[in-house]
Amino acid sequence: MSKSSSRRFPVTVTQLPVTRCQICRRTVAYRPGSLTEVLTGHYRRVHPEASRQGRPAAVQFAGTWEDVAARSARTLSRRHAE
Repeated sequence: MSKSSSRRFPVTVTQLPVTRCQICRRTVAYRPGSLTEVLTGHYRRVHPEASRQGRPAAVQFAGTWEDVAARSARTLSRRHAE
């Protein structure tokens, strides 16, 4: 067997905090301080139908996507504080 010559490059791996989407329960990673923006972007990209009148029950009375994301951020902060 011949050895393949492979180059090694330094790699930095960063573990990001994660939260879950209230609609699809997908895990969403975010950089500290940007949870609201990341969740709002996820809701707009993945669940555009939910921004119309007939929103799913998970966010029916939640207000705007920014409200949903802010509430998720507060819940996550409380869980990490415990």
